[in-house]
Formats: sequence, C-alpha cells, structure tokens
Amino acid sequence: MGLVWLISRYRAATAPSIAPAPVLPPVPPVASWVPPEDNGCPVSHPVKAKLASKIFHRPGMANYERTNPDRCYLNDTAAAADGFRVAQR
Repeated sequence: MGLVWLISRYRAATAPSIAPAPVLPPVPPVASWVPPEDNGCPVSHPVKAKLASKIFHRPGMANYERTNPDRCYLNDTAAAADGFRVAQR
C-alpha cells in the first residue's frame, strides 16, 4: 500500500468539512418611482418629477421645495430613463 496511499488517507481523514452556503431569500427589487405622499416625496425616492413638463427636480435645486410632484424617483438616472430631463434651476 505504500506511503502515498497512507498520506492520501490521512489527508482525507483530516480535511476540514466545508458547510454549504446558506440559501438567502431573494431581495425584492426597489421600485424606480413611487407616488408622492402629501405633495412630497419619501426619503427613499427624493427626486420630484412632473408628468406635464417631463422635468425632474433634485433636492437642493431652486424650485425643489415648491414643486408638487406627480412621481418620486429613486435617483436622476431612473427619472432620465423614464424620459424626464433635469430642471434648469
């Protein structure tokens, strides 16, 4: 049987067992936009968009506070993907 066989048996007996990775439940996707709440946007979707003008406002922009949104977007990219453009001010 020899030394090689003995070493292979030793390695097999002393090899650490690796537990399989736990299966996690799937994470639901985050919606790119949500309807406004009380004429404002939730913290999770701060970009305000108007459907009639196809313009969106970021937090901190000149008219952000006075804009009553039709949709609230997750970010600029999501609003632009829906065909909106950033406001000039």
